[in-house]
Amino acid sequence: MSIDNTLRIVNKAQLATIFGKSLVTIDSWIRNGMPFVHKGDKSTEWKFDTSAVQKWREEQIYSSALGNVENVGIEELRKRKLVVEIGLLENELQKNREEVISIAEAERALTHACITIKQRLRTIPERIQSQLAAENNEQTCGELVLNEIDDVLLELSQIDFDGNQPQ
Repeated sequence: MSIDNTLRIVNKAQLATIFGKSLVTIDSWIRNGMPFVHKGDKSTEWKFDTSAVQKWREEQIYSSALGNVENVGIEELRKRKLVVEIGLLENELQKNREEVISIAEAERALTHACITIKQRLRTIPERIQSQLAAENNEQTCGELVLNEIDDVLLELSQIDFDGNQPQ
């Protein structure tokens, strides 16, 4: 169960959690030109594309570390390089945080999946009992059951077990 890192739309609080920052820091980033999908106001939330924000953060780290390199000694350049490397490592860690889910989250999704599977499989007999009763051929009965199981499994494969229904 991985999260698509290429386009994930989140609100301001979720963005703060993903990047491990406070809402005050997120507000500061907005004032400094952080990209957003939808500008929030009193009635609607801000929306952000995490990939675009990640890219913007990396650009900010580069530009703040580079600064003016004229008349700068080798020690200062080494320090700046170290700042960039640390910033990039922090950003990589933040990307990885998006790919990891909590045990509780995984447990909820797995519980939901098991309940859904059980419910769908237990309803097979009532959905095909009239067809089976009318059928005399054993092979045809088996095919009816297998087709119904296949239909259930197909439907289950399309469920996003974060709570969404089939697509």
